[in-house]
Amino acid sequence: MAQDKDAKGQLTVGFSQEPTVFNPHMPHIEVDEDIHFSIFDPLFYVDEKGAFVAVLAAEVPTVSTGRSSCATA
Repeated sequence: MAQDKDAKGQLTVGFSQEPTVFNPHMPHIEVDEDIHFSIFDPLFYVDEKGAFVAVLAAEVPTVSTGRSSCATA
């Protein structure tokens, strides 16, 4: 999604509870996850069709690109 680099203003978001922690690596409750998703970007996500989409990662490693391996038993 394109963003206007000159955009100004303030966004206020309300949650049903106060967050308990801001560190996503610590045990947390559901409302904390909403905060984490708003602050931290993932390396990748899975879209509605089940495909991996790179966000912070340059690409999602796959077997077909030779950047991942798949062991079968």
